[in-house]
Amino acid sequence: MLRPRLPFLQVSPCLPSISLLQTLSRSKSYVDMSLRGAKFFFYLNCMVLGYEADAHRDMSRLEDACEESKAFEKNLREGEKVSRRVRKNDQHG
Repeated sequence: MLRPRLPFLQVSPCLPSISLLQTLSRSKSYVDMSLRGAKFFFYLNCMVLGYEADAHRDMSRLEDACEESKAFEKNLREGEKVSRRVRKNDQHG
């Protein structure tokens, strides 16, 4: 029986080409490998989505903390101004 040569399955001239019969007999293992690969990428994507959600939540907290810090800084400056006025009045009066 003549085996068909499939040039796209031949990886290197040093390696023998894979016959069609071997390809078909191993198809189940290829399906299993591809399913494992698909599951791997599914879980990897879920993990990355979780990291992105955590990063988004952390960025929101950071933005809130920055706004709070600016408000405290503003109150501090106003308090310093009032303190200076009080000191001037105490020195003059």
